[in-house]
Amino acid sequence: MTDDRPSELVHDEERAETSTRRRRGAEARDRQDDVWQATRRSALEAGVARDHFYENHPVTRNEAEVATPPLQDAYATCEGVVVHRDPGTCLLGAFRIGKTTAITVIVRQLSKTFPKLPVGIAVAKHHDNFTQGTFFSDLLHDFDHAGALSGTAQQKRLRVFNMMLAQARQMGSDRYLLIVDEGQNWGELQWTWLRDFANDLHAKHIRLITLTFGQTTETQMLRQRLLSRGRTDLVGRFLLSPREFRGLRDEAELRTTLEAYDDPQQCEYPVGSGISYSEFYMPVSWRGGWRMAHEATAMWTEFKNVAARSNHAANNIGMNWIGGAIRNFLFSGMADDGVGFRGTPQSWAIAVQATGYESTLF
Repeated sequence: MTDDRPSELVHDEERAETSTRRRRGAEARDRQDDVWQATRRSALEAGVARDHFYENHPVTRNEAEVATPPLQDAYATCEGVVVHRDPGTCLLGAFRIGKTTAITVIVRQLSKTFPKLPVGIAVAKHHDNFTQGTFFSDLLHDFDHAGALSGTAQQKRLRVFNMMLAQARQMGSDRYLLIVDEGQNWGELQWTWLRDFANDLHAKHIRLITLTFGQTTETQMLRQRLLSRGRTDLVGRFLLSPREFRGLRDEAELRTTLEAYDDPQQCEYPVGSGISYSEFYMPVSWRGGWRMAHEATAMWTEFKNVAARSNHAANNIGMNWIGGAIRNFLFSGMADDGVGFRGTPQSWAIAVQATGYESTLF
């Protein structure tokens, strides 16, 4: 239909509508800013709300997940495994190097990079009496399946098979990535069961890709035992390419890690507040210009001192030790939060000692 209204009137109405939309948009932004400011105040100023945020903070709960340089290297390996469907890749690291936390971060990032890739996490467990039924019960339990404890071994195996097959088909994928943590706990029988299971999936046009994380010494011993028994089929399928999952090597990598604690785009809590982990614990110091990254030299120096006392070099510090020292430092530093704050050699000595790092150097 033809609009017979005078053009001036039409233009006036359009300008009015535009003005209204702009005003409403500005009002919405103001409301969002008010909420943001209120969240920041409640999180940074003493009170019940801050106490609640403190108790649930990822650092307080020892659940901080930081994309350290070693973790970024590990993710690049995982990404290559998925893209090229590489068999037999395993990442090996020392005790408390941060493998389990790395798996959590890697899986979250994989879901963004490969949104149609089904991923399962299995924690390899040791049992005195390890049967096939126990093996598939463990897998069902790790996958939060209600049928983990009921039925025969064959029924449990079929449940795992149908679950993986259904997930792959629902997501339109011809791959299923199984991440195995603590892989050194499985022996020849368990890896054989997994090989046969992978073959059955392949018959349904689903490629089972495995990525194994394990303790360095124990997993290398497992690999040698399998080779000595002629089980190149298992080594080639699951343990062909051992790669190091390392800790932090030097002060530069530590500084990069501490910068993540200072960056709300990487480490923010409460969500949507724009408050970095560092600012949350030390808000007054933060306003005065202090940053966690400023502590890199003092922190790394203390780790070097501790390692030197046991005739070791500080060139492979696991994130569990790094994260623990940061937590201890922030917890004690809160009492001294203020303009001009800076950590001292003594404060870092206490923070590192409390992690128990030195007791592992032998």
